[in-house]
Amino acid sequence: MNIESRMMKVVLIACATLGVGATAMADDMVVTRTETVKYSRFEAATPVGAVKLYGALRFAAARACTERGAPLSGSTDAFDACKGAALSRAVAEVKIDALTAVYLQDTRSLPRQGVVTVARR
Repeated sequence: MNIESRMMKVVLIACATLGVGATAMADDMVVTRTETVKYSRFEAATPVGAVKLYGALRFAAARACTERGAPLSGSTDAFDACKGAALSRAVAEVKIDALTAVYLQDTRSLPRQGVVTVARR
């Protein structure tokens, strides 16, 4: 097996709608930025590797959702939404249980609007 086949790539696609709320931009303008994160699937399946990959994905999501060094035209809410969506999508695309567990643990404490949890008795 060569190095190319052992390394997988994750592409974060951050769909950042810069036209909404941004000045001097058309309402229908959408900018999509991508970041590529290289990782070893074998290493990412370990607890330490999953944490390392998750950190790299978080960093890449932040880069993908940043325009010219500033988060999405200064809107913190738009930046957070973009980063959250990009990270969620990347974790889902990787399909590694250890990474998903790290993601769920990290996002468990975040406030969720409009989410109702029902427990059976």
